[in-house]
Amino acid sequence: MMNKWILPLLLLTLSIDSFAQVDIEQAHQAYQAENYPKALKLFEEACNENQASACAMLGFMYDQGEGVKQDQSKAITLYQRGCDGGNSVGCFNIGIINNQMQNFSAALKYFQRSCDLGNADGCTILGEMYDGDKGIPEDNIKAVNYYRKGCEGGSSVACLNLGIMYKEGEGVKQNTSQAMNFLTKACENGNAEICNHVGVQYYEGNGVEQHVGKATQFFRKACNGGNETGCSNLAKMNSQDKEEYQDQADAAYDAQDYTKAAQLYQKACDSGQMLACNSLGVMLVEGRGVTQSHLQAVKLFKHSCDAGNATGCDYLGGMYFSGKGVEKDINKGIELADRACKGKEGHACLMLGGFLYDGSIISRNIPQAIKYFSQGCDLNIAEACRHAGNIYGNGDGIEKDDKKAFLFFKRACDLGDGMGCTNYGVSYALGEEAPQDYSKAISLFSKGCDLKDGQGCVSAGYYYEIGRGVEKNLAEASRFYQKACDLDNAKGCRFLSDFYLNGTDGTKDLLLAEKLSQKACDLGDSNGCTVLATVFYRKKEFKKMGALLRKECDRNIADACVTLGFGHDPLQEHIGFTKNPAKAVMFYSKACNLGDGRGCYEAGESYMYGKGVPSSVSKAMPLYQKGCDLQNSDSCFALGQKKMFEKNKIEARKYLNKACDLGHNVACGLLQR
Repeated sequence: MMNKWILPLLLLTLSIDSFAQVDIEQAHQAYQAENYPKALKLFEEACNENQASACAMLGFMYDQGEGVKQDQSKAITLYQRGCDGGNSVGCFNIGIINNQMQNFSAALKYFQRSCDLGNADGCTILGEMYDGDKGIPEDNIKAVNYYRKGCEGGSSVACLNLGIMYKEGEGVKQNTSQAMNFLTKACENGNAEICNHVGVQYYEGNGVEQHVGKATQFFRKACNGGNETGCSNLAKMNSQDKEEYQDQADAAYDAQDYTKAAQLYQKACDSGQMLACNSLGVMLVEGRGVTQSHLQAVKLFKHSCDAGNATGCDYLGGMYFSGKGVEKDINKGIELADRACKGKEGHACLMLGGFLYDGSIISRNIPQAIKYFSQGCDLNIAEACRHAGNIYGNGDGIEKDDKKAFLFFKRACDLGDGMGCTNYGVSYALGEEAPQDYSKAISLFSKGCDLKDGQGCVSAGYYYEIGRGVEKNLAEASRFYQKACDLDNAKGCRFLSDFYLNGTDGTKDLLLAEKLSQKACDLGDSNGCTVLATVFYRKKEFKKMGALLRKECDRNIADACVTLGFGHDPLQEHIGFTKNPAKAVMFYSKACNLGDGRGCYEAGESYMYGKGVPSSVSKAMPLYQKGCDLQNSDSCFALGQKKMFEKNKIEARKYLNKACDLGHNVACGLLQR
């Protein structure tokens, strides 16, 4: 005997009428976009104009605490206004609240009003109440009538329960043919589980003539609707031979016999193996073992997706995103990726989360990105877990939550994600949501390194270099830095080049230092370029040093600009540069504009004393001020001296105090005197 379905109360509280009036469409759009403050304001305005559906929706927001403090009393008042104005959902939701409070007579009255206003769910729940659900005397005849009304209004639950009553002969004369009609209608109204049940009836010939073809159709509908049993039954309709084709094709592919693999995948696909259709589609995209054809690949992915295979939907979505084999359609791609994600294809969830996070092809929406990353994480996609952890850990677009970040990083690490392990280790290093434990941190850094995360290698190397959480061991530090560099981590290359430049671990080698710092610089690490410039200086290769610094300065690396300024400054001791005070002040000024306090100070000195530019106190002072604001102690000291000269003791002391706090010993001495 089939069990009747009870309409889920929580689901029904989410019911909202279509908005007939144009002036609240914006409110509806704001609500769907989770912009609750805007939606609340617009619904309030519309409700004050006696728009019943707006009052009901406003009541729902108070009921759920969306954009406003939860207040069920106010929600009921607003639902009542909606109901009194002829809004069926307002009546229905008051019925739900009364039902939850076991005030069944009041619930019955409001469900009746909702049903009379054409709400199929209201009719359905009336049927359930008369069907002996709770609260009122059982009356199967009334139950049948209300189920029929709900079914005619499009409620799959009503159609299902009506079909069961015909099957069991409750409230109506037993009629298996009518039962199947209503169960089929429940399937057509979107109930995937019932589609599977109808498929079973056709397969076994229960109450209907046995029909394997129709059974397959209903299993496919169930599978397309996300019913796993339906997918399983659909797969079982395929013969054992089909599975053999799949296995043989996989073996041929692994043996790199791609032509044979393609032929076998085609046979398996033709016999209903959707995984084989996907595999053949990928081979067509890549042109591996077959002539490349994006158009044919799209057909295979669509066939697989239509059969309920989530991976096929994921691949098909990718084709719409790229416009290969089909006209580019971002919205269609998103729709398919969402379908794949709901079908438990984790990589589709990851992809959608990424799109919503970076805003590259759809509007940036961090809460929605988190939702998809979380779904991907639940499906064991380690990268999705890590992305969710990063968002919570950085408070990027949402409230910072170290506890959630910690749990997501742990999950990512457990699933074998190197960066996840490194970030998990940082939580222990900083004592965020876990007791500070450097030994645990370095263990996780090492694991991250083993899983090919270069930053994990760098962090482990640094802990060995300084002896944090482990006995100091420069050889181990060097080994980890080398692994990081091999993984193209610029910091690893730079830290190791420092070892060879300065002989930190007892081995001084300028050639190796040059090679490693060159790689760090090529990988975009400006500090690596600085180390490389130092290597050139030590080797007295001044032309190379100058060319490198100019290149870095052109890339707006402030430190390189300052160094070039020093090189051209006649008052500096640098070797290998043509002394040119005008060039020096040009480079100092650029460094200052890039936010380098030292550059501001040196540019200020040039204007103060006329080095390469006409002397100008009025130009020097703003440069000193900017340098001081950028925490350059010399700049603060220069301002203090100027204020002393002007006999402005208060201002002088202010700047000298700041210079002293920044480590300027002369300023500290003046303050003591």
